[in-house]
Amino acid sequence: MQKNTNWFKITAFLFFTVLHSIAWCQSPIILENNFKEKPIPISKFRWYTSTTNDPIIAFEQLKNKGKIPNSSAVNLHIGYNQPSAWVNFSIVNKKSSDPILLEIDNPSWDIIRLYEISPAGITLLHATGDTFPFKKRPLLHRDFLIPLQLKKDSTCSFLLQLDRHGSYMNIGLRLWEKNSYIEYNDSNSLLHGMYFGSVIIYMVFALLLFIMIKDLQYLYYTGWLLGFANVLASGAGFTFHYIHPEKPGLNGIYMVESEVLSIIMLILFTKRFLDTDKHLVILNKLLNAAVGTIIGLTVIGLTFIDFSLKYRGQIVILLNFIWISAIFSLLIYAIASFKKHPQKSAIFIAVFIILFSSILSFIGNSLGLIQIERKYLVLILYGGSSAEIFLFTISIAFNIRDTIVAHNKAIIKIQNLQAELFDIEKKTVSSERSRISLELHDFVANKLAILLQQVRNKKVCDSEITQDLNEITQDVRYLSHALSPLNESENFEDTLREWALHLQNKSGIKIHVDSSSALDKIKGNLLLHIFRIIQEAVGNAMKHGKASNVFIQFSELDEHFFIGIEDDGIGFQPENSTSGLGLKHMNVRAKFINAQLMVNSTPNKGTYIQLVIKFPDNP
Repeated sequence: MQKNTNWFKITAFLFFTVLHSIAWCQSPIILENNFKEKPIPISKFRWYTSTTNDPIIAFEQLKNKGKIPNSSAVNLHIGYNQPSAWVNFSIVNKKSSDPILLEIDNPSWDIIRLYEISPAGITLLHATGDTFPFKKRPLLHRDFLIPLQLKKDSTCSFLLQLDRHGSYMNIGLRLWEKNSYIEYNDSNSLLHGMYFGSVIIYMVFALLLFIMIKDLQYLYYTGWLLGFANVLASGAGFTFHYIHPEKPGLNGIYMVESEVLSIIMLILFTKRFLDTDKHLVILNKLLNAAVGTIIGLTVIGLTFIDFSLKYRGQIVILLNFIWISAIFSLLIYAIASFKKHPQKSAIFIAVFIILFSSILSFIGNSLGLIQIERKYLVLILYGGSSAEIFLFTISIAFNIRDTIVAHNKAIIKIQNLQAELFDIEKKTVSSERSRISLELHDFVANKLAILLQQVRNKKVCDSEITQDLNEITQDVRYLSHALSPLNESENFEDTLREWALHLQNKSGIKIHVDSSSALDKIKGNLLLHIFRIIQEAVGNAMKHGKASNVFIQFSELDEHFFIGIEDDGIGFQPENSTSGLGLKHMNVRAKFINAQLMVNSTPNKGTYIQLVIKFPDNP
């Protein structure tokens, strides 16, 4: 009986020892001939998080505490604020001795160290990561690829240290045959090239729109494209590869800066494009506060870079919270503006739903709340962003269409105004010709005839001849101003005063002209139209208002120029007026120069006419 018991103990001991050994081997990855690509499920390796950087200590901890999850998923999500992850796996090579590639399926790792475990001990094979210069990578590629040389029919065990310095860890391991990876990389590079090439085309298109139309919304759109594309390029490892390959640590900062630029530009673009600042006051204030907060955090982060690197994980969480809050607010913003811009708002709502879902999936994956394989995560990010850019481009096309329609309507309106003005000018010129003809006959011609007769009869002295000639010269100059356009070299105020003085001497009405330095800001055809409107207003005050005094005043306020013409005549009732030719003439001229003309008159209390002109952008 004792012998049977001993045999039972010995058998049980051997059984559990072998079972433990088999369990520790974890069904090693077996490489058959022509395996091409072999993702390593997490059930095929042990992993453990530890603060140690000593591979021997880590290996002992792995043997005692290494986790073997009941999952066949390809990726392992550890989450934020964890120390280095240590991974142990074994490979059985039954194929040829051709070199194979180990891919750590995440292009953003700060530290990667690969050790080989053998009876002689633990040997470091390769050290790489974003904290190492790019040229020190085992293979100069944006993905982390480590070449392995395994003998045929051999079993090798490896220890892998992975660290992202406080950021989340998403571990995926793949084994590749070299030629198969080259084929995969070529097709992947083609897709990346198509995506980023399209983004560059959209950016150039938006930038050209900004240059041609001078509308800031297209500059904001260009900034959003630049920021968002840089976020994806940083996440994919392109920026470290091509922009700052010899400056470790900048990749994370560059990615955060790009995300900040993307958030700010998207907020500004949406607000400008939907143009509902006056209707959504509270939401606008919240969005402005978000922009200010993001800018402030960015300044602090760039000022204290060491602090930012130390707490990068927390900063990324905060930034993601702001990002998702901003997208949610913009979604509400687009819904609230639906009544004003139904087509544009519908597109923006679709974009923000896609963007909100994509970022929420990314954050959930980062925190380990959900598990998404990297290929699907890449599809979500690139596919979602492509859809967003495409929809935004459609919205811009709608906006350009609306701009063209408004432009065409404005041209038609201007043409109608020009035709109406031409008709009025034609009638006015005819009337002015008759009046000037009479004045030439009654005043100038008569004065010249009388003066000529006096000279012949020698009944006039030289001083009287000079005085009469001066009066005739003034009459001719007045008639010249009435017919000819203003010369820009002339001083408008002096010309106006000269004309007013002549009219005052001729008619007896007192014309008071105010002074204003703002007149220097008015140039070009505006001067002629203003002069004609003043002429018409004063003429009406003389002929119809029977005024004794006319006051011409100038003032400026908030980039607007005000011209007031007030008289003390008999006035009239504007609402009962049939709008004679003079008043109609003034209205057409005011519309032609995009000015506002207001007429206020009360019987027996005079008339006040005000012309409001916005100063030109480039005076």
